[in-house]
Amino acid sequence: MKTLSVLVLLALLITIRTFGQNAFITSVLINSCNGTCLEGDNEIIFGNTGAGSLLVNSANLQINYSSTSPALTSYTDPLTTNPATTAALNTAAGCPLFVEAVGTTIPANATFIVVRSTICTSALNWTGLCGSAPIYIIYSTDPSWSATGNFGNGTGVNRFFRSTITSSVGTSTIDYTYNLPSAFANDGAFANWTNAGGNSVFYGDNDCAITPTSLDIGILDFQLSSDRKSLAWLAEDNLLIDYFEIQFAKDGKSFEKIGSIYSENAIDENNYLFTLPIEYTTLNGYYQLSYLDKNGRKYSHPQLVYQSQEQPLYFVQKSDVIVNTGRFDIAIFSLLGVKIATLEPDSEIKLPGNQIVIIQTIDDTQKVFIPSGIY
Repeated sequence: MKTLSVLVLLALLITIRTFGQNAFITSVLINSCNGTCLEGDNEIIFGNTGAGSLLVNSANLQINYSSTSPALTSYTDPLTTNPATTAALNTAAGCPLFVEAVGTTIPANATFIVVRSTICTSALNWTGLCGSAPIYIIYSTDPSWSATGNFGNGTGVNRFFRSTITSSVGTSTIDYTYNLPSAFANDGAFANWTNAGGNSVFYGDNDCAITPTSLDIGILDFQLSSDRKSLAWLAEDNLLIDYFEIQFAKDGKSFEKIGSIYSENAIDENNYLFTLPIEYTTLNGYYQLSYLDKNGRKYSHPQLVYQSQEQPLYFVQKSDVIVNTGRFDIAIFSLLGVKIATLEPDSEIKLPGNQIVIIQTIDDTQKVFIPSGIY
């Protein structure tokens, strides 16, 4: 029995891009940390309202879960208010973090969580979430939502969610699948999805100690040009992004802003190109991409780009568990350039402590997605 830190929750809240046309599930805390309650009390479903506002009631917000597809067992009927618990959570956070949502209309691009009405305030440290306020909280008293645990957390088995959500832009039904890898079998395990649903695109747990970072799945192919003069990336569904911020750090830790680009403000995919200031083209170091949404909230893409005048370009991750889900071998190096290991496809390695490591694909044509804890 462990207490889930705010670090896990913050990562869950902002892991998935929030610019889809329809409301959707972004993440689910599958393997709950109990606090003084039972596991099912603290399982949490995270969502975003997308491009439309949402009148919160059990007719408009239907979320199902099952071990078979499609998921048909309801977990959101009925819904209720719980002002005493909301007040207790806000007291624990030290800020007006949570807002009662049932029976109200919450705005577009809003973060919401669905919890059992008996959620335990001691299970999480809420204080670090104050910068993400408001978070709209929805309490369920559905008899299917058991206090003893609901969402399967054994590894290597498919489980399924389905959301049918009616917002001001219409009704959408989305199916979601997760299959926990063996590296994520501990308390605090969660799965994340894009607004298209389907298979989970990211897993994490880190034994309830994930540090806050934004794992922006909506930003793809962040890379440095071969002549080291520009950075390029592809952004999906960036209608509500205000602007992108490009940052640089020699040590991979102390990032400073070196420029920005305004969003194209379009739902469709957009390619972006940032020309580096000439003084950076000859430096060894790391680039990071962040964005600010139109509510003033800032998120950072987890992948860093490493620039070296002496070595090829690498993918960089901060992690203690590396999982190779690609089709090619990857080589893992320390920041000093010392090779740690070669990792074959469908295998993993646990590193001693939290490290920033450099990931190089053996076949440079294949980029490897690494679903690990990000630090």
